[in-house]
Amino acid sequence: MNRMSSPSMLIPTGLLTLRLIPLAATDERPFDMEFAAAITPDNARFYASPASILMHAAGICVDMLLGAFQFSPGLCKCFPLWHRLSGRILVAAGLTAAIGGIWMTQTYTSQPLTPPEPYGFCKTFGLVFILCIFLGLLAIRQRDFTNHHARMMRAYANGVGAGTTVLTFDLALLLWGGDATDQTLALAAAAGGFIDLTVTE
Repeated sequence: MNRMSSPSMLIPTGLLTLRLIPLAATDERPFDMEFAAAITPDNARFYASPASILMHAAGICVDMLLGAFQFSPGLCKCFPLWHRLSGRILVAAGLTAAIGGIWMTQTYTSQPLTPPEPYGFCKTFGLVFILCIFLGLLAIRQRDFTNHHARMMRAYANGVGAGTTVLTFDLALLLWGGDATDQTLALAAAAGGFIDLTVTE
């Protein structure tokens, strides 16, 4: 019988907790669209071209929720078939999220309080996300489990870093308001992604 101790769930529980906080605080746009929220000047651009944001949101939700359980040693050891099958789903979800995110930076123009620099950071993190997924796939094909684990962890950090990025960006707006410079907002946006990568390392 496969048995798994409670400590094996600490990693996915921690990851989910860290991800749900910024998600609940910032990523309401797909839900607004789903439940027909009123169209305003701030969200009209999303209604005009919803495909990329829905694609990104669907991929990132699967990646965030399912991916957290991939890093539980006990779960992977007790249920190796589940680990492999969910891993295949996560590759598709991760690529969907990354491509959707990059597509968003090309589709939606920046707003007065959203300088172009954060869009560049989002595009960079999206490309790194894709690169880490392919490097992780290459590692597992070579039976290099250590590098596979490390690269997939970095892919996960890049994927879910968008939530932290929006959180740090909004924090900068809260602290500096209209006095925030483009450079301050750009650094705040980048800080979210680097926080996730630092925790991963």
